[in-house]
Amino acid sequence: MKLVGIFSREDESCYRWLVNRIVSWKNVKDVRSVTITNNYEKFREETSKCNFAILYHSKNRGRINVTDVTDSLYDNELEELNTVYGRKNVLVVIDDLDDSSDEVKNNILSNQQKIQRLAQDLFLFSSADKAALNTLGYQTVQNPQKALDEMRRIIEGDKKRTFHDIERSSSRDLLPSPRRRGRPNRLCVFIVIIVIVIITITLIITLRHPETLVPSTIPPTITTVTPQPKNTFINVTTGG
Repeated sequence: MKLVGIFSREDESCYRWLVNRIVSWKNVKDVRSVTITNNYEKFREETSKCNFAILYHSKNRGRINVTDVTDSLYDNELEELNTVYGRKNVLVVIDDLDDSSDEVKNNILSNQQKIQRLAQDLFLFSSADKAALNTLGYQTVQNPQKALDEMRRIIEGDKKRTFHDIERSSSRDLLPSPRRRGRPNRLCVFIVIIVIVIITITLIITLRHPETLVPSTIPPTITTVTPQPKNTFINVTTGG
């Protein structure tokens, strides 16, 4: 069972909506809210009480400054969460955005690269997303429930792919597996060897006995034997 810690400089009331959803998921024992202050030792002590971490940030604080930017709020904390839990057990949530599209997500990841390096995934929620979650039969472009389902699968240990997995496998997916790739390679080498042997034998035979392979273009010489007339000797007996 997972004891999920939500670590943030925001008051718990800002992400109470997220706590209420996570605590209802299977394999989640409880959700612990940890307020980050300037007392770093207290923060480190709190990390030992959970086995999964969500780093939460709200744009209501002013801007999106999680890591790697001027006045970033969570550089050391995200490093510590990664050290304690490992990347696969750390998520980052940025809330109260005007736009939670993939374009905004990619822009954040390109400018704040620690998020992608130290956390398994980043999830964005806009104010409209949260309002839609409370509306029966909601229809939004980004579908916030889909993002929550992804979070649930990660926390429950049933996540299939993240942006890390997609990046690592983008080139490998185009190639056959090593087991399948090895057999055709050995077969190709064997065929090439056989062809080389055949060509070599053919060249040797051609050089030693060219007449056996190249038909002669000179017609055979026909010798005509003319029969010679036989000498007939007649004995003439003269009388007398």
